[in-house]
Amino acid sequence: MFDIGFYELVLIVVVALILWDSKDISRVLYNVGKLIKKIRRHTEGLRQHGHHMLQELELEEIKKTAFQNAKKRETHTKNH
Repeated sequence: MFDIGFYELVLIVVVALILWDSKDISRVLYNVGKLIKKIRRHTEGLRQHGHHMLQELELEEIKKTAFQNAKKRETHTKNH
């Protein structure tokens, strides 16, 4: 989701050190860590929900195909 490389992260930390006091930095980094944790938790939930929906769609497609095949066999058996 956020494609931040090592050097970008280092640059952000250096700029933050210049702009804020060291006590503020620790508080900011703590809050950023909490925010990243929340984002990961929510994206994992969305991914699991999407996976579940995909499984349901695949199951419906399998049921539909099985029903169509059974109907074809029934029609074929009646004609012969």
